[in-house]
Amino acid sequence: MVVAVVGAGPAGLVAAKRFLEDGWDVCVFEQQGEVGGTWVYTDDIGTEEKYVHSSMYANLKTNLTKHAMAYLDYPFPKSSPNILSQREVLEYLNSYANEFNLLPYIKFNHQILSIEPCDPNLPFTGQYNVIVEHEGTKTTITFDYVVVCNGHNSYPFTPVIPGIKNFRGRVLHSHDYRKPEAFTNQTILIIGSGYSATDIGEQLSACAKHIHVSMKDNKYNRRSEYTNIQYHSKTKRILQSGVLLEDGKHLDNIDTILFCTGYHYRFDFLSPQMKVNVKFKRVCDLYKHIYPVNRWHPQYYRFFNRQGNRPTIVPTLAFIGLPMQIVPFPLFDHQVLFIRSIWSGRSHLPPVSIIKEEMKADYKKRKEVGLPPHLHHALIQGQGAYCRELSDIYTTSDMNPEKANPQYPKTSTGSPYSFLSYNSLIISLTVLIPTITLLYSLSK
Repeated sequence: MVVAVVGAGPAGLVAAKRFLEDGWDVCVFEQQGEVGGTWVYTDDIGTEEKYVHSSMYANLKTNLTKHAMAYLDYPFPKSSPNILSQREVLEYLNSYANEFNLLPYIKFNHQILSIEPCDPNLPFTGQYNVIVEHEGTKTTITFDYVVVCNGHNSYPFTPVIPGIKNFRGRVLHSHDYRKPEAFTNQTILIIGSGYSATDIGEQLSACAKHIHVSMKDNKYNRRSEYTNIQYHSKTKRILQSGVLLEDGKHLDNIDTILFCTGYHYRFDFLSPQMKVNVKFKRVCDLYKHIYPVNRWHPQYYRFFNRQGNRPTIVPTLAFIGLPMQIVPFPLFDHQVLFIRSIWSGRSHLPPVSIIKEEMKADYKKRKEVGLPPHLHHALIQGQGAYCRELSDIYTTSDMNPEKANPQYPKTSTGSPYSFLSYNSLIISLTVLIPTITLLYSLSK
């Protein structure tokens, strides 16, 4: 069985490693000249003539501990700091690739132009022709399976705000932000409320004159520990040199507007025959955020389900790494173990009718808790339960995740790892211990 892996970033590397250790023939296509994907830093920014994949900016620090960040069976070095820099994460990924001898299976500087089903009637359950270009030469290779690991932090989403074309200053997305020194003595408006908006704002505070952060939710009522950062309500209209906010306030003399508003999911290399349905920040009709189910052919079956009485479809294309607001590397590992177990025939998907019922129930649950459609792939506090759902299918036949890495504690809910809970524990202790020490010293 031959599997193509799209991308040699964190998701693509663990996909290659897991399939190789199971005896599969693996070919990884990477458009850049090195492993790491979005963790590769470059000073270059994108232009109309040149596309830059990475959104990495200088001096980025992870907002997760190294214990939570690691793959299931490959911890970060003990010498690594608890909170990691971009360089340290990239070194870890290179070490992972070398440790498991992945480099011989990666075709660097190979751009995938198209992935097409060999049989148009079987867009997700047959074989695929992968058309790649390397140094001007195009090649077509046929694969039994395809794992899409191209990431989702490369194509910026910039909301349309009235008046933006009239703004006289500079407008850019965080995708093209690299270093704070380029904004020295400027007044900057950051639009967004996620991690990148907070982190970039703190970086800019050392160089910029003033930083306004415009948010669409009620987070703007908070105060910053930085004296030159101020939070505001949503931007209603952009003026020639300032903006009008939803609460009626005006912000004037803005030099730069920096959008930290997330990214689109894009799969330009997937043939239109496959009709992958991507709507605003959401890839529709995916089972477990992995398998496309909208065009499964009802007469194409590979295996029978566990009861042996009803056939179940085995999709031959899978997406790895679509969820957001997650602890990424271990989640990718769980997803790959899941699809490997299915494709190897050691585990089986439920009947299509059950799959569709589960998907409807998931949509309903997300709607009930107030998650908008564009946050469909946001796991937030649900990563532990999600990984448990996957491991319930593959654990008995592939590996026991509780034995994979003893650094990760088991939770009382029975989930193999509650990464967010563990990270919260570390953060809580970081705050609590100094506080107790201070109170003790004051009591003397």
